[in-house]
Amino acid sequence: MDTVSEKHLLSLAQLNRRPIMAIKHNWEQKRKEFQQRTKEQGFNIDIGLFASDEPFPLAVFTRSGSIFIISQPDHKKQRIINYFSIPKRSDDSKSVPAVFKTAIKQHVILDDSIHFQNGIVTSRVMYMKTSEIEDDPAESRTVTLSGQLSKHFKTLDEELLKQQINYINSLNTEELKDQYG
Repeated sequence: MDTVSEKHLLSLAQLNRRPIMAIKHNWEQKRKEFQQRTKEQGFNIDIGLFASDEPFPLAVFTRSGSIFIISQPDHKKQRIINYFSIPKRSDDSKSVPAVFKTAIKQHVILDDSIHFQNGIVTSRVMYMKTSEIEDDPAESRTVTLSGQLSKHFKTLDEELLKQQINYINSLNTEELKDQYG
C-alpha cells in the first residue's frame, strides 16, 4: 500500500470511526480479491487511460478500496455500474447506489477520479483493468465478476464489523470517551 492510499484510509477510518488496522486489512483483502477475480474473468489488461466511449467493460479499484465494475455501453452510451465499498460508511459514499446506470462523463485516467454523467464522482483510481472482448450484455462477464466480488466482500465486510466490535470492547471507558466523544 502506498503512502497516499494509507493517508486516505486513515482519514476514512477517522471519519467513519473504524480501527485503522481493520480498514487496512479489509482494503488489502479487497485489493487481492479484485486482482484475482478480474484476471479470472479476462480483465487482464492494465491501463492508465480509458476513453469514455470505449466499447469495452472496465473494472476499477480506488484508493479508498471501493470497486466499480462498469459494463460496456449500450446503444445510448449508458453503462451498468456495480459499486462496492467499506460497509456502514458515514461519508458521501453512502449515497452511491450499489447498482446504477449512467454514462462515463469524461475519460478515466489512472490516479484521477471517475466522473459519471449522473454526478457521481469516485475517489482516485488506483487500478484499472479492461478486456478487449465485447460481451453480450445479457451474458456479460461484468455480471459474473460483480456477483463473485459481492459474495466475497460480504464476508470481508462482516469480518470488518466484527473487528470493530472487538476493538470497541477492548477499550476502557476513558479510551472510548477519547475515541468516540
